[in-house]
Amino acid sequence: MRICISTNSYGRLLLAFIVTGFFSASVDALSFRRMDVRCPVGGETFSITAITSATYFDKRLDLMPLGPAPAPWPLDKCPGNGFVIYKPRFTEDELTRLTKYAESEEYQVLARENTNYFLAAKLMEASGDSTTEIAYALLQATWEARSSDQYRTYARSALAAFDRLLEDQELQADKRAEASLVAVELERRLGLFDKAKERLLAVSRPAALRAPMNRMHAAQLQLVRPEQHQNPRRCLRSGRLLMAWVAGLRPNCPRFLANCTEVADGSEAPTERRRAGLVPDGAGQPDRSAA
Repeated sequence: MRICISTNSYGRLLLAFIVTGFFSASVDALSFRRMDVRCPVGGETFSITAITSATYFDKRLDLMPLGPAPAPWPLDKCPGNGFVIYKPRFTEDELTRLTKYAESEEYQVLARENTNYFLAAKLMEASGDSTTEIAYALLQATWEARSSDQYRTYARSALAAFDRLLEDQELQADKRAEASLVAVELERRLGLFDKAKERLLAVSRPAALRAPMNRMHAAQLQLVRPEQHQNPRRCLRSGRLLMAWVAGLRPNCPRFLANCTEVADGSEAPTERRRAGLVPDGAGQPDRSAA
């Protein structure tokens, strides 16, 4: 069930009841287990608190799941060498390539400054993994981004990876449609409205897209117009459509107002946009450094 909350006193009171009930229900939606993990590179053993089950309720247009569980799904990182364990098993050949790269100065510098999914994507590149795996790892890295600058770096890398993926002439139709719509959303979030609109209009047979991609397409048609992002009030109105593909195209939910984009040149959001609550949407969290 999706509920739209007003900002008046009644709405705030209702929100308090909903939040209380939501977090009470969330106790059953998450479970944890303490366990020991052995690092595939170097053999170091360390302890983690692993999530063993979780629940998600919705998705954003960049496919980030929404719910009580963290998104993306946490990846373990070896505390000694910074190696990110991005899959349960590795072959001997993979470990040979990955050990060499993980011990390099390049990776060690990256490991100090970047999120786990971005590091996983770099390891995948070194291991020779598929373009699909690399593209989706970079997409998930955008959900982790800690600042607007880091978000833009990750989003550009993800967009380039999805462009490479879309060059595959044998890519299945449904996978191609999803990759195209993800690329549209990345371009929109980077402020590349003309490119986003051009790519969106090039999606073949949008009426034939299966749910939820058909609703993603319809929502993005409303969002790729740059004039929607120039004025805070217009931006608020367009923000209400961000989750239209999962909310049945109902335009009254103000929950997702923080999804207006910044321009691609890296300039800070104008003061009036910050006052309106329109913050960069890199990791699904407000960029508090700009507050």
